Amino acid sequence: MRTPPVTSLLLERSLGLPKPMTRDFVIQRDLEVPTRDGIVLLADRWAPRAAAEGLPAVLIRTPYGRRGVAAVQLARPLAERGFQVVLQSSRGTAGSSGVFDPLRHERLDGLDAVDWVCKQPWFGGSLVLCGPSYLGYTQWAMPDQLPAQVKAMVPAVTESALGLAFLREEAFGLESLFGWGLLVEQQERRWAMAHFLLGARRRRRAEVVLPLSGADRVALGRRSDIIQNFLAHDADSPFWTPTDASDRVFDVTIPTSLVERSPMTRPPGHRAR
Repeated sequence: MRTPPVTSLLLERSLGLPKPMTRDFVIQRDLEVPTRDGIVLLADRWAPRAAAEGLPAVLIRTPYGRRGVAAVQLARPLAERGFQVVLQSSRGTAGSSGVFDPLRHERLDGLDAVDWVCKQPWFGGSLVLCGPSYLGYTQWAMPDQLPAQVKAMVPAVTESALGLAFLREEAFGLESLFGWGLLVEQQERRWAMAHFLLGARRRRRAEVVLPLSGADRVALGRRSDIIQNFLAHDADSPFWTPTDASDRVFDVTIPTSLVERSPMTRPPGHRAR
C-alpha cells in the first residue's frame, strides 16, 4: 500500500502530523487472540513492510470494527510513522466471538490482549495503549496490572467510569445514550452508518416515548439490552460497580497523555476521572 488515500492526506494536514516514514506497509487480517475464558477476539496488525519486527507496538481495542474510521484515523497514521499497530475488536463485535456487554469485559480481555502482543515473535519490547472515548476506557480498565512492556497510555476524551457519563445526577444523558446505543446495536448491518444517519427522525420520536422502557422498540423494532440496562439502573446501582475503574486511576504509574474535553463543554458538576 504505497499510495495514500485522500482521507489520509487530509488527516495529516488537519492534525499537523509530521511526514510519514513510509507509505509501504502490510496488514495481517483476522489474527486470533484467545482469552482466559475461551473466547477468541480478532485483531488486525498493521506494520511497515521494511523492518517491521522489533518496532514499537500500539494496541487499540475497539467495539466499532477494524475498518473505516479506526483504520483511517488511528491505525494507518501510526503504521506510516514507524509503529506496529494491533487493532482489536471487542468481544462480540466485528467477528470476535462472545456477546458484547459494554464495559464489562474490557479489563480481562484487554489484559489478555496485552499478554498476547508481548509474546509475539515480532514484538520489540515496547507497547503503547491508545484511543479515544470507549477506546480510552479500555485502557483505564486495566492500568494497575499492566506489565513493564507497556510504556505509555494515551486515553483521549474519555473517563475511567465512562458508562456513568450517561447517568449524571444533574442530567440523564438520554440523547447521548440513544445515539450511542443505537449506533452499537446497528453497526453490524450493511451500510450501518448510512442507516444511523438516516434514522435521526426515528430516534427523535423514540426519545419522547413514555414510558422510556419502550423507546428502544420504537427506534430499533426490538428490545436492546444495552439501552434497557442504562434505563433500569441509575448511577448508584451496584450494577455499574464492575465497570467503574475510577479507583484505579490514583495508582497509575505508567506515563499517560490525557486529552480532555474543553472546560466550556463540561456539564456542571463534572468531575475529572
